[in-house]
Amino acid sequence: MGINPATIDPLTLPSVFLHERSQLPSQPCIYFAIDLDGQIQYIQ
Repeated sequence: MGINPATIDPLTLPSVFLHERSQLPSQPCIYFAIDLDGQIQYIQ
């Protein structure tokens, strides 16, 4: 049984500010860029 993507709230996931991106993990993962209005601008 996997995770239903529709139930994921990106605003509740662990986060760092863009200027602190060196703290992100070095292994592959999914990144969300969220603007100040809480809108997802980019998913990698």
